[in-house]
Amino acid sequence: MQKTKRARAIKKLQVELRDEKQSEIQRRRQITKERKQAAAEKKKIQDEKTKLCESILFSALIHETLQMGARRAARLRRKMGRTKKINH
Repeated sequence: MQKTKRARAIKKLQVELRDEKQSEIQRRRQITKERKQAAAEKKKIQDEKTKLCESILFSALIHETLQMGARRAARLRRKMGRTKKINH
């Protein structure tokens, strides 16, 4: 009787430990998933900001280009890292 009682108690503890371990693994996975989602969202926002800034700078460059000579405009485009192949 005591052996069976002890065996049941041991089995119960093993099940509890296994459940705790599973829940800990699940919790860690959830945290990792949330971090990845937050990082992806942050990167997306940063990319959108970059695109917006580039479009604003490009429109400002076009505006300046209309008001200056062709040589100066070409020099500014080269300064921005653009090549002749891209700009024509």
